[in-house]
Amino acid sequence: MSCLYRIKANQAHFTNTEKKIATYIIDHKVDVLMMSVQELASAVKTSPAAVIRFSKKVGYSGFSELKL
Repeated sequence: MSCLYRIKANQAHFTNTEKKIATYIIDHKVDVLMMSVQELASAVKTSPAAVIRFSKKVGYSGFSELKL
């Protein structure tokens, strides 16, 4: 299952921070592939830990796996 599908399917259950991360990933899907967790966190104005927790909530072991 695609990570974009998982994100869209679970959006109703996200916190405000998770919604910001999800929206950024959906809107910038190509750019996110080249970003580090720190770069994404900075772009969304959150912490790298929040990005990793988001990745796990969507069903991945971390941000690197989400990008694959």
